[in-house]
Amino acid sequence: MLTTGGGDVWAGTAANTEGRLARSTTICAPNLADVVERRVACRRDSRPRCPDPNRRVWYQTVTRLRIIGVPVDVMRFEEAVGTVLGWMADRTSRTAHFCNVHLTVSANDSRNLLETLESGNLNATDGMPLVWMARRLGAHGERVSGPDLMLAVMDRSRALGARHYLYGGGAGVAEKLGRRLAADLPGLQVVGALSPPFRPPTADELEVDLARIQAASPDFVWVGLGAPKQEYWVEEARGRLRVAGILAVGAAFDFHSGSKRRAPRWMQRTGTEWLFRLSREPRRLWRRYAVTNTRFIVLATRQLIGSSAGIDSEPD
Repeated sequence: MLTTGGGDVWAGTAANTEGRLARSTTICAPNLADVVERRVACRRDSRPRCPDPNRRVWYQTVTRLRIIGVPVDVMRFEEAVGTVLGWMADRTSRTAHFCNVHLTVSANDSRNLLETLESGNLNATDGMPLVWMARRLGAHGERVSGPDLMLAVMDRSRALGARHYLYGGGAGVAEKLGRRLAADLPGLQVVGALSPPFRPPTADELEVDLARIQAASPDFVWVGLGAPKQEYWVEEARGRLRVAGILAVGAAFDFHSGSKRRAPRWMQRTGTEWLFRLSREPRRLWRRYAVTNTRFIVLATRQLIGSSAGIDSEPD
């Protein structure tokens, strides 16, 4: 039997929907073996049932809804971790994106980006404004940030023998990150690390990189290229790699390698992490935050007004 060796594992998938609020998916599973069994059972019978009612178990409810027109999955952090670990059961190259204000506003300006997120298997709420917005729309979850989920999945996957590949970051960052993770998480299998050029890769370079990744036989490919570049890369790679999951985690590479400092935890919880990042890189970020934060407020307000009036409000 496969177990996590330390805690409960969760798994499940969010239902796709074109409406404002999706029907939830609920799965009961105290460990990975039961995850696999329950995933099969839930395909046959939608009623959640526990293997042993006397054991402490967690019930997962994942809701997919639209926030300013972008599909987002609302869940607890532990549910997201278990969902990703559950992808090891069939290795069908599922994808994960971590949605914040910048990404959701950008998707309103780009049909290609919106379609990329539409096809994502997990679009997590990486940003407190999205968590707050989801609550106003009737879905209660937690912030699921890429950097936090990355560490949690790597930590718990050690007992499962999962293999990880790191793709992204500036020159040498992926390699530095791999060494640091291996030191901090004994037994973690990092089977490759590659920092591609900052410019878009040529078709030949992309082919070489994907072949190199596949040759390492990873379970999870962690991508840190910055949004939305990494979203497009993940979508391109999903049809050409045979892995469990491809996850676009952005700044996680810089944070966990020690290349950049992350905001204090209290700022992350209060939705003011952007202020910390702005103070560190004002020239690069001031215009982004001035424009995107304002547009998000306008679009979110329009959606909430439409929602309170009983209208499924979608931005133009």
